[in-house]
Amino acid sequence: MPIEKRWVVKPQGDPATAAMLAAALRISPVLANLLVQRGIDTVEKAEKFFKPSLADLHDPFLMKDMEKAVERVERAVANQEKIMVYGDYDVDGCTAVALVYKFLRQIGHKNLMFYIPDRYTEGYGISPPARAWGLSSPWTAASKPRKRLSMRRRKAWISSSATTTSRPRRFPRP
Repeated sequence: MPIEKRWVVKPQGDPATAAMLAAALRISPVLANLLVQRGIDTVEKAEKFFKPSLADLHDPFLMKDMEKAVERVERAVANQEKIMVYGDYDVDGCTAVALVYKFLRQIGHKNLMFYIPDRYTEGYGISPPARAWGLSSPWTAASKPRKRLSMRRRKAWISSSATTTSRPRRFPRP
């Protein structure tokens, strides 16, 4: 049974403010209206929205237990422990995985893998197939350089993985 979608359409923004932003920023009236609908109703706010600076970001250490998380990652990197970067399948989740993975590779951590779950079979959160794959994956051999598995060995490994119902999303570096 398909899920019924209900759209919530915001009311139009103030037409005069949208027209002023469109003219001042040389953007389309539709985009200017979207800005006004979201409370961006001055040229200064729009410029800050389109050209943000690092000073505009929130302090990440305001998040609960961020200090503990940073210490744990630092310890894992220092001890060359296995790290699996886990994300979700939406745009910000994939982007976050790519950024963290790339950062860890750039600082020299090699015992590294990532996992993006299947949207339809695993949903949100750390799923049992993801845990099983992370614990048994041939890509996580401790302190050994990764070797590219032959297609035959990959297929055998995937078919032998009894805990997964679908192929996990993994893209090891060649």
